Amino acid sequence: MVGRVKADWATFASPLCPVSALFDESTGMLTGLTLPDGGDGRALPVTIAADLEVGGVEGRGPTGGLVYTQTSTLRGSRLAGSGAKTVRDADSVTRTIRTEHQGWHIQWHWTLRRDPPWLSLALVVEPPEASSQPLRNLTLTVDADVAPGDGWKVHSPGNPIRPGVPVDGLPRPVEVSPAGGLRGSPGLIVLTKERGPLTLALWPFSWTEIGGIEIRSTSRGLRTTIRTDLAGDPPDGLALAYAGLRLHLEEATWSELRPRVPQWYATVGLATPAVKPDWCRAANVYEVQVGYSVFAHGFRYSPYPEMTDLLADLDRIQDLGFDTLQIMPRQPYPSYNVHAYEDVTSTYGDEATLRALIERCHERGMRVILDVLLHGVVDRKSVRAAADMVRSGPYRDRLLEDTGDFFNSNLEGNEGEEISWSRHILDFEPYWREGSPEEHSLVGEHPGWFCRDSAGNITGIYTEAFDLANPEWQAYFCESMVMLVQRLGIDGFRFDAPTYNRFPNWSPETRERASASMLGCVSLFRRLRPLLKALDPSLMMYTEPSGVILRESMDLNYNYDEQWLISAVLRPREKDAAWTVRDAGEMALWLAERDATLPHGSLTAHHTDSHDTFWWPLPGRKWRREQFGVAAARALMSAFVLCGGTFMMFAGGEEGIEDDVRRTLGLRRSRAELRDGQADYEAVRVSVPDVFAVVRRWNDQATLVVVNLAAGAVRARCALARGSFPLAPADLFRGRALKPPVDPSVLEVDLAAYEVIVIALAPDAGPAPRRGA
Repeated sequence: MVGRVKADWATFASPLCPVSALFDESTGMLTGLTLPDGGDGRALPVTIAADLEVGGVEGRGPTGGLVYTQTSTLRGSRLAGSGAKTVRDADSVTRTIRTEHQGWHIQWHWTLRRDPPWLSLALVVEPPEASSQPLRNLTLTVDADVAPGDGWKVHSPGNPIRPGVPVDGLPRPVEVSPAGGLRGSPGLIVLTKERGPLTLALWPFSWTEIGGIEIRSTSRGLRTTIRTDLAGDPPDGLALAYAGLRLHLEEATWSELRPRVPQWYATVGLATPAVKPDWCRAANVYEVQVGYSVFAHGFRYSPYPEMTDLLADLDRIQDLGFDTLQIMPRQPYPSYNVHAYEDVTSTYGDEATLRALIERCHERGMRVILDVLLHGVVDRKSVRAAADMVRSGPYRDRLLEDTGDFFNSNLEGNEGEEISWSRHILDFEPYWREGSPEEHSLVGEHPGWFCRDSAGNITGIYTEAFDLANPEWQAYFCESMVMLVQRLGIDGFRFDAPTYNRFPNWSPETRERASASMLGCVSLFRRLRPLLKALDPSLMMYTEPSGVILRESMDLNYNYDEQWLISAVLRPREKDAAWTVRDAGEMALWLAERDATLPHGSLTAHHTDSHDTFWWPLPGRKWRREQFGVAAARALMSAFVLCGGTFMMFAGGEEGIEDDVRRTLGLRRSRAELRDGQADYEAVRVSVPDVFAVVRRWNDQATLVVVNLAAGAVRARCALARGSFPLAPADLFRGRALKPPVDPSVLEVDLAAYEVIVIALAPDAGPAPRRGA
């Protein structure tokens, strides 16, 4: 019997690219990737399946936004038509395969590229003719068949797993922040083995939808589930395009491939600004609140009741070492909502006093930035809808539960976050309601500026949500920011919640691709940056989300991605030990890997206490010092300050550690390598896992930072890179002598609980050796 000949289109190869793709002839779906010759260890089974969620009924979620019920999930596929279409150009070859999914069709555009990542995927989703069912979501499931016994490990830089987790070490789903996500990361998932060697990288990347990603171990290897968020209801003859997913397979270890990852950003058109204000690189930001915040059990927090109180405290703030004030919206109203950008007094505090504060800061060499909200306007209708939903929702009887620190690894869903948020709504409800109009004036004047459901009702979490993709709204926002700079003479902005409205806009004007509103801030910031920089190139643009897409137009991004490290290191959970960071040494490895895979020039603002970490826990657990103790808070602060980049602290976070804040910020200010240098985590090896260490370099200057993050004293052996040795056996942090080393490249240091030491090094004679995965 003659064997069946495999269809030509089912193997996709090109001399432009070292990787080939294999497809199933009946389903049209990817079944594997191969490298030249297809020899042992060079072929990897990788399958992709697509699910379409369609139809259903729209409703408000328990904490706002939109949820869908009674939807249909279309699973399985078959090849539609015969064969595939191939198109070539100078640098790539694209093969299009069309599949059918219960009446819906998907065009799979697979492209082999001359430059890595080698393989990219874009999809076009075609609804049936005269369909009355909108697309609610497209989910891709990627299975990589990698046997645990072959030594495969998982890396996902910027996410809550330690570098190099065994492929069978993720028994529960682990959330991976996407490229446009809040918590920040490239969205990259890497499988690698050193014997062979072989590395597979999966990179979901979309400029228009945020999406959600989960990874988990399976009996086959690793499963990656990508909820794209793609949603819309295109008219007959039109379809929904989504790009997409990139795959890379190479005979290399991850440590060999990792330094080349930043070059991949050019392939998706992403780069950080080439020119950034120098002062943004090591600013010491004091986040201040004017007014009072209200919390459970009648607890109020009011560090500065009025703007005059802040003005009177400038001597102390500057003496602590802070050189920048970040002024939050006034509490409790409008809080983190939009009242009116032009109404400075209502939004921040008395305008005349604010002007005086800015002038006084500038006289002192300090700067002032404003915290600006983007997600929506607050009015009584929106507050009432949010509060009513809490009172009738699933968390109404759980509002006084201790939700702890939900910035931890977040591996058990977001219940803690939703309970905290529900509690916050009811705590602030009377104040938001009292200060608000029944309906905000912009709702009537510009109805097209707001996100809506299919019935025409404005949607939101607890505000009337702006559609940040709306060009007219973008013009209004840009004009408002230019006005604030010109009117007040401020030094920049922190943009809060630009990706907060993570739900589609089903208004008639946007219904065709309802999900495009989710990342509308991307085009907004592209539009805003040249306007602000034309006013003053030294203005800071700084935003809350940490995902790589949000780094495109920003000088600086928040460190949401780092916050889980604090709980992981100081209060490790045994059940998470299989995959999470477990100690200070692994924290250093994690930071090294995260930084190495960000776009060149990325700047991150570190913090331990911010209004975000303070806001959500119950009273008595709000500060890091209350969660982990004053000594641990002190050590954390020093570690985050001295590892480099901007440092931010919420007003009150310095309580009990004032001397160390002053000492740490002062030391950084006095030494160029600590202020402006690069962090080299691989230049020092420490014998004790609980000790965090990094070498900071600037030109020919280098300094070793060592922080004990353990609750007890330790003796640590710090082995330095070849050619590095102390200039003098002295601790710059405390100004004291240390025991001279016997071997100049090996320091034996005795560290008390949570102690910090800083040692100046001689110039390094050569590159630092790399650590293994």
